[in-house]
Amino acid sequence: MGSYVRRNGAVIVRSYGMYWPVQTFGVIALLLLAFGLALGGRFTYYYLSRWPEESGHTESLLVGVGAVVLAFLVALMAFLGDLSAANRRLTEQVLTQVRGLSAALAAQQSAPAIAGHRRTAAASWRPEERA
Repeated sequence: MGSYVRRNGAVIVRSYGMYWPVQTFGVIALLLLAFGLALGGRFTYYYLSRWPEESGHTESLLVGVGAVVLAFLVALMAFLGDLSAANRRLTEQVLTQVRGLSAALAAQQSAPAIAGHRRTAAASWRPEERA
């Protein structure tokens, strides 16, 4: 089982990113945001508890801000991935309709020829429809 996941891990991750981008990248963005806010809260706690003497824990603030910025960027990736998935679904619908129309046009024997149109459908399997 482990070797299967190692061999096909990239395909699995790509499939999740392609078909469920908001869920996939949204979880990553929420984890980064929670991590960044926790580090920001840690800095705020130590800053307020030791205020007059020292601030300390500046590293927590820097890493926390970096994590929040990364969370924002990953959330933008989720948004763009969702738009791309919607565009892919619409393109698939248009392609299906075009293929259906092309097959229906090719099935009509008495249809006049359309300039620049080539038949893309397979020949009919019914003997009475073969010309």
